[in-house]
Amino acid sequence: MPLNSALRILYASALPGLSQMYASLDSEGVTDYVGPLLIHCWEDRYLASRHRLMIFGQETYGWYEDYMRTGKDVDECLKQYEDFRLGEGYSSLFWQYAHLLNEKINGKDDLNFVWANVNRFGVDGAGKPDQRVLDNEVRYFNVLPSELEILKPDICIFLSGPSYDGDLARKLPDLKILPFQDYPLNEAARLQSSHLPFHSYRTYHPGYGNRYKDWYLELLDKIVSLVSY
Repeated sequence: MPLNSALRILYASALPGLSQMYASLDSEGVTDYVGPLLIHCWEDRYLASRHRLMIFGQETYGWYEDYMRTGKDVDECLKQYEDFRLGEGYSSLFWQYAHLLNEKINGKDDLNFVWANVNRFGVDGAGKPDQRVLDNEVRYFNVLPSELEILKPDICIFLSGPSYDGDLARKLPDLKILPFQDYPLNEAARLQSSHLPFHSYRTYHPGYGNRYKDWYLELLDKIVSLVSY
């Protein structure tokens, strides 16, 4: 089955849980959140790339509006991802480093990787949403394990930083945070889970890592050297 068809079926099957999430948050008066971020894959390019690469951020810095809550359907939500074109035209540090990593790993940068976030709901601005949003996402809308099963990446790089390890572990309960070379775990780690490929690594978000640009680039190059075979 084509990857995008499988993803669409996954998201459609998750709609009842999403409705429960909205109802739970409404009952508590929680409304300050946007999402969800649903993945579209340029599958011909992804499957033809040297390595199937997924790059993860933290959560969206806003995401238009709260799509499903306002009556939009799965296809409209997926279209927003597709139209975003992996941050094309955006100059944020995250997208600069995401495209740099893809080019280093795959030899070219042409809509041939997949972007996701650890948390699929954000706020209309920077930072995590209310903890109740995160709790309900885990309870009712944890699509990450199934996305990984569908996309079968060779490499996952989490540019999320150590403070998101707990969020990720709630979505992948068998997650282990392992040492990466001689770096302290907060700086870099290899991530192990039955859902993740062997080559799965976590380091700082570029918003922090770029403050120490030479060190950060050296670290990313060490990760690239392990996966570019």
